[in-house]
Amino acid sequence: MNNQEWEMFVDGSSTSSKSGVGIVIKSPEVDYMEYAITLDFLASNNEAEYEAVLLGSRLVRTVRAKKLWAFSDSQLVVSQAEGGYQAKQEKMMRYLAKLREEMNKFEEFQSEQIPREQNSMADQLAKLASSNQFVGKRRITLLTATKSTIEPEENNKVEEVFVGESMTLS
Repeated sequence: MNNQEWEMFVDGSSTSSKSGVGIVIKSPEVDYMEYAITLDFLASNNEAEYEAVLLGSRLVRTVRAKKLWAFSDSQLVVSQAEGGYQAKQEKMMRYLAKLREEMNKFEEFQSEQIPREQNSMADQLAKLASSNQFVGKRRITLLTATKSTIEPEENNKVEEVFVGESMTLS
């Protein structure tokens, strides 16, 4: 499984008071892992986009994946990662160097710019993470209702899809 290709969709979001990233990781078995990560520091939108790719690739490495295809709607980050654009500002040069270092930790790492519409899951998570509603530690549980609530109770159940534990990435 770890020699197969993993996919990662990332997005960054920055407001005047908060920044965050959204990461959707798709395993070769088509299992999805979704993350909304609040950045405890102010970041520009481009910095948040870089943080999304870097944090996401760290998460993918925790499952010992060797091949990663990263999708982002950030033309700047993807073009710099692929060598099409140069980083000119000192901070962007540091982000690019860190990204290249991270890319080298995989046997294969490819990035591709995708239209914003194809990145909506990561975008929603990034907006949640950068929102003022997302304060402190929160646990979000996704549930699936199998039947309408007006159906008889014996046929009506709610299934827990995933319960995530909060964690700190170092």
